[in-house]
Amino acid sequence: PLYQRYFEYLMYAANFPKLIASDKAKLKSKIEDILGYSDFKHLPISDVNLSKGSGFPILESYAIDHGISLKFLYPPVTTCCNCNRNLHVNNSWRFDRPPTQVKVHTLTGTDVYSKIAYRCKACPKAKFKDVTYHVDKYGNDTDGWRFWKESEYVRA
Repeated sequence: PLYQRYFEYLMYAANFPKLIASDKAKLKSKIEDILGYSDFKHLPISDVNLSKGSGFPILESYAIDHGISLKFLYPPVTTCCNCNRNLHVNNSWRFDRPPTQVKVHTLTGTDVYSKIAYRCKACPKAKFKDVTYHVDKYGNDTDGWRFWKESEYVRA
């Protein structure tokens, strides 16, 4: 039903992952496609009874059918910590070739997430070597790795 699709869109948009611009655009476009955004994009929010919506059944069904989690693990930054340039996707992904899928174990159980890594290519502050950014650390094998001071996930 329309109200469920609208509810899922609003709830997902409210908690949209803080990805780099190219990944954000890709994901936003796919979410709009999955939920049929064109059906309700001009509909005033007051016309839809959002109290009937719950969870993400449409998005979860899509994720299961296509083998890609729409929950993401990603580095906490979008610019290089060394030179402040914008980061790039480490390995480009698409919905027909999703990012690495990982299991995350928490106190409430196990879930599957899509894991994204970013890269500063030929970083001028790292002797023009690539610096890779992961959910838990950043750096490279030559100069070493630094762990984030705070990370929601210890290791993914």
